[in-house]
Amino acid sequence: MLNPLPPKHLLAGRMVVTVLCLGWLSLTGCGGGGVPEGELRSTGSPDRQVGERQVGERQVGEREPLGPSPAGLEWGTEEAQRQVSTLRGNIQIDGSSTVRPIGEAVAMRFGRRYPRVRVDVGGRGTGNGLKRFQARELDFVHTSRPILPSEAAGLAEAGLPFLELPVAYDGLTVVVHPHNRWVQQLSLEQLRRLFLHSSGTRTWQDVDPNWPNQTLKVFAPGTGSGTYDFFADVLGGPLRSGMSLNEDDNALVTGVSGNLYSIGFFGVAYYNENRGKLRAIPIVNPETGQAYLPERLAIEENLYAPLSRPLFLYVNQQSLSRVEVRQFLRFYIATVPELASKVGFVKLPEEIWQAVEAAVEQPEQHLGSRLLDHHGQTIPGRFEDVYLQSPTALLPLEIPLPATDNPAALELAGEQQP
Repeated sequence: MLNPLPPKHLLAGRMVVTVLCLGWLSLTGCGGGGVPEGELRSTGSPDRQVGERQVGERQVGEREPLGPSPAGLEWGTEEAQRQVSTLRGNIQIDGSSTVRPIGEAVAMRFGRRYPRVRVDVGGRGTGNGLKRFQARELDFVHTSRPILPSEAAGLAEAGLPFLELPVAYDGLTVVVHPHNRWVQQLSLEQLRRLFLHSSGTRTWQDVDPNWPNQTLKVFAPGTGSGTYDFFADVLGGPLRSGMSLNEDDNALVTGVSGNLYSIGFFGVAYYNENRGKLRAIPIVNPETGQAYLPERLAIEENLYAPLSRPLFLYVNQQSLSRVEVRQFLRFYIATVPELASKVGFVKLPEEIWQAVEAAVEQPEQHLGSRLLDHHGQTIPGRFEDVYLQSPTALLPLEIPLPATDNPAALELAGEQQP
């Protein structure tokens, strides 16, 4: 028969082990192992272990990298830990649906470090976002084209200074149903026949006699979209009527993938997410005569012309008085080169990125647009040259409105956009 009570020496041994365990726990914190000196202990710690599920491209148990510290503080200091655990607020972002995946990726990662800050990211379109921006409803607005002279004038008249930050390159992608095998590439002239109102095109055969005599079904972003504006300006006229318009690019993906005789366009990130449902059409560069797909090197070197373009983040200068907004902006710029590439966009050249970082560090010295002159007019030329060489235009409060707005007046590189 077993003795229900352990011998006295076993009890004593267990007491010693218990005392040692309690001492160890008092040094390392509750349960689950120690935290090395200098690491954050709060639930919002940027160096905490990822849970059992995979997050993004990280594997189970892999540590998240450290992001930028709270302003002027080093990670691991008591004050930095206090700010991470107590920082709270609500940040509003809207604008381009093309750029939305970047904002959502940044906001998700930011939320892991600052769980008490709510970041709302919308995608109602560039034009719609800039209207809300002017109405002081937003802290940030994403755009898939540079700000128009009329929009900058409206912000100046409203007394709303802004910071202009390019964040990535995009290739506007023309897509068809995956079983469409008659279109192998498209020239600029063929794009005009397919999409311009003036073309009068109704069927695929109207564009090329060797193509099917089937009615075109065209899907496009809404008229409040910067992608819509940019495409119209590249093609040199108003787009056709009767298109299925939607600000939600996912709806465009569904539309094109569901109709053999359809065609559409949107940013490259949405194509990359849906490669199995769509086929991207190579675009003939009008300078070289060679067709290119919207791939990283082709976009980066502007071989994918004339449909390569920069994407932007515009910042409400008045919102920078709030600590959570300043911290989010620093975090955004610190992480966007990596995250933009992950969601399918192309990193900016190092020279431009250094200028962006300088603007974030001293925003009061970089308010306005580098792409507009002091009269509020678009500066023509290659995007990189204009952005790097032009001083930021501190726009006056009263600016005569230009006769026309042309989002494609800037070249990404090389030839002038039509």
